[in-house]
Amino acid sequence: MIRINSNNSINLEMLAQDYFTNYFKKNFINIFDNLPQKSRLSKEDKAFLNFLKDKIDTVIMGSPEELESKIIKEVNKLYSNSIQKLKSKKSPITKVVKKIFNYDHFVERGDHEWGAYKFTKELGVSVCPYCNRSFITTYYSKNGKTRPTIDHYLDKASYPYLALSFYNLIPSCYTCNSSLKGTKTFTIDKFLHPHIKGMGDDFRFTVKFLNDYNVDYLTLFDRNINIFELDFTSPTLPKDDEFYIKAERTANKFKLKELYNEAHKDYVVEQIVRARIYNRNYINSLLETFPTLFSGPDDAIRLLTGNYTALEDQDKRVLAKLTRDITNEFKIYDDESLFFKKTM
Repeated sequence: MIRINSNNSINLEMLAQDYFTNYFKKNFINIFDNLPQKSRLSKEDKAFLNFLKDKIDTVIMGSPEELESKIIKEVNKLYSNSIQKLKSKKSPITKVVKKIFNYDHFVERGDHEWGAYKFTKELGVSVCPYCNRSFITTYYSKNGKTRPTIDHYLDKASYPYLALSFYNLIPSCYTCNSSLKGTKTFTIDKFLHPHIKGMGDDFRFTVKFLNDYNVDYLTLFDRNINIFELDFTSPTLPKDDEFYIKAERTANKFKLKELYNEAHKDYVVEQIVRARIYNRNYINSLLETFPTLFSGPDDAIRLLTGNYTALEDQDKRVLAKLTRDITNEFKIYDDESLFFKKTM
């Protein structure tokens, strides 16, 4: 998993405020006071709705931590009967909550007004933050359109009142959203959240050669990918560390080890072979030969690896995290690399 907007190129708080003001308040805020079903609601149901209305800024714009600690925790404590009723699609409170937090309305909107298309486009997420394997592009025209699927980190079946919460909407690929995560209950104490922290350098891909294989780089480059497998490791954390456990649990849920071993080992081979070719002197020669082409070593490294390798750029291209981890492990630019000293 990688962090969304890790390079802070977008002011997410301002974007969330714009979303709240020009979408939620414009379309749904008045529904709280104009509910024909109110007479059918219990006293607790009405109190539950009043709580959501009073806390609506946090419900819609609250951070992942605030959604769990200030909204879900309080709702479960104060309105347990209403929460039980939300499990039934036919209960009056369920119908009211779904009318106020109308996700169907959100996904049906076009690109010129706040809705799913504008949301994914403005957020600027170009690769799936869960797997970093798939491009998720937003495009809208009269002749065709496409956008990422949107995962509810806190699933909307369990938390329908968070169906439109800004930081609960995660643009993602279909495989991660529907095929792997589905309605699995995620919480930030159990899994990583892409708006909080990605795996970064604390949980890395690593190459494990099988049977103490003595690496023959020529054979390796000749498509002999069965002599190793990809795994995860941490150079800084023990396996019983809380972050390591959450990262491993997240990787397991999205089948990252299995999918990367199945589809991307040939890519890893290319990075390993590059480690036998390029070094600091080669980088310096490129910088000296083409001083107007490269602004610094990062640019040359990006050219040589064919990918972004800076930690803050992992959300720009698929397999960027894998590229950084493998080139770091095999010391593609040796221990004195300007790149790794600057961005680690």
